[in-house]
Amino acid sequence: MKLDAPVVVRDPDFGSEVATWNTVATVWAKLQERMASESSEADQRVMTRQITIRIRYRADVLSTWRVVYGSRRFRITGTLEVGRREYLHLLCEETSDA
Repeated sequence: MKLDAPVVVRDPDFGSEVATWNTVATVWAKLQERMASESSEADQRVMTRQITIRIRYRADVLSTWRVVYGSRRFRITGTLEVGRREYLHLLCEETSDA
């Protein structure tokens, strides 16, 4: 799994600022689905999954980051330290149009 942080870069052709993602680290992780729900937004079904991802402890993970696992993207909504800086639980959300 990859941990990505948001960055803003300047477009070389137009000079405008563009938001993108930068991979900070590749880590071992364990996924555990906590809850899934389905809703309708603008006449589309949207599936939202709440996931807990367990990684080795890192002090630098922020809630503005995301986790990338293959083609899946998880928005980090919070972090919980487990043990004495042994593990870190990333509370994440994955949203997909159904």
